[in-house]
Amino acid sequence: MRKATITILCMLTFVLLLGITTILHSSAAAATVYVATDGSGDYNCDGTNDQVQINQAMDFVASHSGYTTVHLKSGTYIIDDTIFIHSNTILEGEPGTVVKLKDECGWVDHKGLIEPSSKGAHNFVIRDFEVNGNLDNQTYIISRMGEPSKHGRGYHDLFRADDDSVSGDHSAPYDFEIYNMYFHDGANDGIRVKGDRSDAGIKIYDNTFYRTGHDDIFIMSAKNVYIDNNDFTWIYGDCGVRIENTDDVVITHNTLYTKASEPQGLSGIYLSLTSSAYTCHNYTVAYNTIKQVREMGIVVCNRVTGTPALDKAKDLYIHHNLIYDAIGNRGYGGGIQINGWHNTVIENNVIDNCNGDGIVTRNRFGMGSRTGYKIYIRNNIITNTGYYGGFSSSGHGINNYLDSRHDLILENNNVWNNEKGNYRNVDSHASDLNVDPLFVDRADHDYHLKPNSPIIDAGMGVYASADSTPALVLDTNGDRLVDEESSLSSVFSRWVSDVRRWVIASITSPLMDSDTALVTEPEIPSDTDCGNLDIVRGTATIDGDLSDWQNTAGITIYGASDRNPEEDNTATIKAMYDDKYLYFGYDVTDTNLQAEGLAEVDDIHLDDGVEVYLDTLHNNGALMQADDYHFIINLNGAVVDDVGTGSGKDYSYTSNILKSVKLQGSKNDAIDTDTGYVIEVAIPWSDIGGKPSEDIGLFLAINDLDTAGDVSFNWCNLKSSYAVPEDWGDAIIQA
Repeated sequence: MRKATITILCMLTFVLLLGITTILHSSAAAATVYVATDGSGDYNCDGTNDQVQINQAMDFVASHSGYTTVHLKSGTYIIDDTIFIHSNTILEGEPGTVVKLKDECGWVDHKGLIEPSSKGAHNFVIRDFEVNGNLDNQTYIISRMGEPSKHGRGYHDLFRADDDSVSGDHSAPYDFEIYNMYFHDGANDGIRVKGDRSDAGIKIYDNTFYRTGHDDIFIMSAKNVYIDNNDFTWIYGDCGVRIENTDDVVITHNTLYTKASEPQGLSGIYLSLTSSAYTCHNYTVAYNTIKQVREMGIVVCNRVTGTPALDKAKDLYIHHNLIYDAIGNRGYGGGIQINGWHNTVIENNVIDNCNGDGIVTRNRFGMGSRTGYKIYIRNNIITNTGYYGGFSSSGHGINNYLDSRHDLILENNNVWNNEKGNYRNVDSHASDLNVDPLFVDRADHDYHLKPNSPIIDAGMGVYASADSTPALVLDTNGDRLVDEESSLSSVFSRWVSDVRRWVIASITSPLMDSDTALVTEPEIPSDTDCGNLDIVRGTATIDGDLSDWQNTAGITIYGASDRNPEEDNTATIKAMYDDKYLYFGYDVTDTNLQAEGLAEVDDIHLDDGVEVYLDTLHNNGALMQADDYHFIINLNGAVVDDVGTGSGKDYSYTSNILKSVKLQGSKNDAIDTDTGYVIEVAIPWSDIGGKPSEDIGLFLAINDLDTAGDVSFNWCNLKSSYAVPEDWGDAIIQA
């Protein structure tokens, strides 16, 4: 009898194991393990401690190379501990999938509902479900600010990847994607990341955030962060996006606002350097809509005391943002507030009806005594700013409150009807306008311009008319018209242009089979800091006169020399084409013109002059190939022309380019002060393989021989070899 019982038990065990194996095997073809609340999953939850089954599924995927994905079927999953995601794993849901924290969970602080399984966890994806922090049912939480509160800072994050929260090593950075999620009602941050300053590749896009207790997104000590097309629907605790001590950041196409009737919520976007041990380099903040925030739309803050190096926080580009109805709170308010960031460009923004100042240099916290920060403010519309009693110097369109530390360079702004005046501690530029822009319906926040707006022909603004046609806006030289879309951030355009979703490349192997649908998106272009340049149809006369280029779009690039950067080291470059030639026009500022070389053998790349690189097949190689061409023209009109070979350059190649050089000053005279030069170039299509039917790769550079040595600056901000087509930008050949 005992033997028979053992036999029956063994058979039952085998049947059960067979059933489990069959279930998992049925999912293997799709590389997915399913979790459900209705009994239909590979792992099934009952509404109590549901993180147990979810983590079991996560562990199974991580330990079986044939699987990539844990899929949470529609239903509400109640958790009372953290869900851990492993490297090279996808955690996804579907419509109706909710992960919810249990009532009165009793957690300690510094804990997340979802976390990486270790500090080294990387290359994972979270997508397509809802995370509910159940804030109103966590009444025990007391904030770190000391007051009883339901938004306790430091407590539960909806997603947390932080050195303080998990064990493990630093063998890999936190590189991940989070998209198409709904994060809401959390006690602390929505997404909180603290990295180790290594290149992360963090991508957060197409999400909705609602009512988190601190910041909706808080990124610290990272590098290479992309935040795009998120909807921050109620900034409840502090900020929508906060970035600290991080390099290479893009924040674009987001909508950020709070409830004007509620006392919570501060600023939309907050960028901060907190320690001289870190840097904040290369930021783009563009195409965001920020409205009804309680303090400032955008805060840019250097909090380092003493005299930090000028380049600790630098290279910030804020453009094409719409900011309106900032309320003012606790002494702060307005559109854009900045201190202590060098080489900042603020252009093509609309700032309306903000209490405080439209743009102001001011401390948000303490800062050091460093001087010399340069901020370029141009092409903005700043209107109807109101005085805010919490700051007695407020109420201006542009207010250089910290004028002893910051140099504001203004061009072509329209600053109008600001309560305490249009300017404070800064003079308007001769190109500025101070007129009613004639918005289509300001009361309803339609900031298109009426057809009779006085600033349309001046090139001001973001919109042309009520029909949503993009406006013509002034280029960075302040006197030419350029289509809005061609000004798209160079960093941003390289990863999103027409694509919103992609899968991290290494997740496809060894975890996915060749039939997996996740690898259907185009490869991310490998351009570095370049954007797009429109090449429009037209014919230029090669005579050193740019009057026939006046209706042509262009780009302006900047360099750094040993001379005044307001007068030196800028270049506006435009491009046209016809059936015979590809044309380039360079307008360069240079206060000391120098050139010695008269022929290709004379090292003319060391003289003042210009360079053009072309990738005619647009195949983005790591080395110049036979379809990649290079031209240098110096101030003497001497030419270098060469073509790639696959391993180097062939200097025996000879072109038939046309060129013209016009100097604005005297060459090789160190005593006088020059203003610059113009170089026009016509490259025969027949010399570069014929006129292409599609777009081409393009790289543009300026050579400037300064007294301190040769200075070269370029469109893509390349620091090493120029001869790498995959690092070049894109030339869009317009029909």
